[in-house]
Amino acid sequence: MKKIALITGIAGQDGTYLAEHLQPLPYKIVGTVRRMTPEIRHLIDSIDSDIELLETPELSASITQEIIRQYQPDELYNLAGQSSVGRSWNETTETLILNGQSIVYWLEAIRRFCPQTRFLQASSSEIFGLGSEHALSETSLIAPINPYGLAKSMAHHVVGKYREWFGLFLCNAIMFNHESPRRSTSFVSRKITMGVARIALGLQDQLPLGNLDVVRDWGFAGDYVSALWKMLQIQNPEDLVIGSGRAYSLHDFVRLAFEVIGKDWKKFVIQDPELFRPADVIRVQANPAKAKAVLGWRPTVQFRDLVRMMVEHDMQQVSLEIRDDSTNTPPQGPSDSEGLLR
Repeated sequence: MKKIALITGIAGQDGTYLAEHLQPLPYKIVGTVRRMTPEIRHLIDSIDSDIELLETPELSASITQEIIRQYQPDELYNLAGQSSVGRSWNETTETLILNGQSIVYWLEAIRRFCPQTRFLQASSSEIFGLGSEHALSETSLIAPINPYGLAKSMAHHVVGKYREWFGLFLCNAIMFNHESPRRSTSFVSRKITMGVARIALGLQDQLPLGNLDVVRDWGFAGDYVSALWKMLQIQNPEDLVIGSGRAYSLHDFVRLAFEVIGKDWKKFVIQDPELFRPADVIRVQANPAKAKAVLGWRPTVQFRDLVRMMVEHDMQQVSLEIRDDSTNTPPQGPSDSEGLLR
């Protein structure tokens, strides 16, 4: 008999990788999306056409209770929310509600109608705020410095308290930066790789960025979702740091991305003061020792390979866009055609 896995935010980067991870396993997969579109349905069908999608524009106690009562999920992966630290400064209320408050609806519904559900909350390294010179673990101080981190820390604490008070199987996966070709271009990692691809193909001559000195623990999202799944298969619930244990600066990311196309980044990158955040964490590095011990999990994609993967994907995507544009362009006069070739 198949288990039922409910994935909130299934159309996002982590949701699609998790659905792919679960697809060959004995699961019936149900996913939530804020808005159903033909593009989202096509995306999910490309993974598994049997995945059931639920449209949830807004969450409430009644909506989450109805979902839990109807599907009685064996596992619930809460990946939905406002995912951008930068946007959280302009969308503070929405971020606090979606990433912080809404988790209570799910936990209350589980407690009342399906207490056997195993629940995973996608927590974040942003809960640690300014971080530390040392690698961060499950016992590091939680002291967020931005609205996104505050919302995630609220949810993190709620999970811990519900686990303590009601004996439910609830976990926090404290994920450090995890990227992929599926990242939105609003994220700096994808902004870099897409910009490098466009520069390589002659469509862009500058790449404006903010603070290049920030240091992050970067990993591949496809690796990290396997850790999420493993967390719900162990005997007792744990909060675990999920990261590579290695730290690189944004400067390193930029340099490696330009190395893929054989160009000197210094000739193209400009620093734009408007892209600096009001408050930014300078250095963040994970200590994933507990996850390695408890789950036997280790990342498989190294930093350099991740950057190359993303640049090469974006080169292909931009090339396809150029081809599609040229195919759809109506015939031009001789002077216009000459201009297109220059």
